[in-house]
Amino acid sequence: MSLFQLREFRLVYGAAVVSWAGDALSFLAFMWLAFSVGGATGVIAVRLADSLPSIVVGLGAGVVADRIDRKRLMVASDMLRAAALGLLVVVSLDGRPSVAALAVTYAVVRVGDSFFEPAAGAILPDVVPNTLIQRANSLFHGTAESLSALALGGAGLLLTVVPIVHFFSIDAATFVASATLLAFLRTRSRGAGGDRNPLHEVADGVREFTRRPPLGMTMVMFGLGITIGAGIFIPAAPTLVGERLQAGPGSFGVVMLGFSLGAIAMAAVLGRIVVVRRERWSIVSWIGYSICFALFAVAPNLGVMVLGSIAAGAAEAGARILLVSAMQDQIPSATLGRAMSLYSTVHRSAHGLGLITVAFLVTSLPLDEALLIGAGLELVSLSCCLLALRSYRVGAVVHGG
Repeated sequence: MSLFQLREFRLVYGAAVVSWAGDALSFLAFMWLAFSVGGATGVIAVRLADSLPSIVVGLGAGVVADRIDRKRLMVASDMLRAAALGLLVVVSLDGRPSVAALAVTYAVVRVGDSFFEPAAGAILPDVVPNTLIQRANSLFHGTAESLSALALGGAGLLLTVVPIVHFFSIDAATFVASATLLAFLRTRSRGAGGDRNPLHEVADGVREFTRRPPLGMTMVMFGLGITIGAGIFIPAAPTLVGERLQAGPGSFGVVMLGFSLGAIAMAAVLGRIVVVRRERWSIVSWIGYSICFALFAVAPNLGVMVLGSIAAGAAEAGARILLVSAMQDQIPSATLGRAMSLYSTVHRSAHGLGLITVAFLVTSLPLDEALLIGAGLELVSLSCCLLALRSYRVGAVVHGG
């Protein structure tokens, strides 16, 4: 069966498609304006604003996603994000918003994300057969990165006619379009949330991972991988472009284009090959960040940086697609919203954790040293998680005997 034979999938996919290109332009604008106004510290401040909402509302958002109609929650989240970006454009008429304005807006956008993502992750098994889950996730991720690549690749040309601050206007319009398409969904998807204490419902999502130790260990590595990867990559990439290469936002866009190309390639592979041991291969995928940081450390030009970004993009795409597919395959719909919110919370909060811990390597050490330390940390983390996963599997067999 083709995914596009399914009407509800076409609507969900179409809603995602119209907003992804805008998201890429918006991300580029947030990062480059933050760097232009506040340097590497400005980038860290804005990315911390990216992470904080997940820490504050992330797990609670999963409870909401299991209590109310998921379609309505997704539409409301789209409209919130559109309003926040529109307001930023209004208060930034001079084209140079402050770091504070960028951070506050990014925080509000991420509040919307915190509610949208668990609802979207939980609604997918209700519109796609279980046998097509990995293919659907690969298609989503690959398309997102393809549109991101097109947007980033064309950003330099677009900047000749549109001030970078109006990248936010474009993204706001795409959120409105996404909400319009989602409004036509017929699927009524909701979990088993009720009148119980919300803290108990949050715990239900956590227990889905403790009941499945391999899945739980994969989530641990996901958190470690993002913490180390984001903590190094986010401040290092614009710093290398701006200081070592003496280049501008167009070159930074090309580096991020490489990240997208790596993710697209990995998504294409996973869209064709059904992986059985998804937990193990999700963990192994993080080796790509070690390759990225090693290449960044020795990069004499933009081309080598792009190769490093390709490795990082492939790493994160593989880890995410396999982890999410394993979750959707193993966790029942009744609690999937809460489990997805835990995934989203780990994803976002790990960015923040990396930026207040690992990122100090970039700001306090010679950049090459910081990058090599980051590469080593990723290797040590994935090796430990693979060892723990192997020990668990061996133990389970003995116990079963």
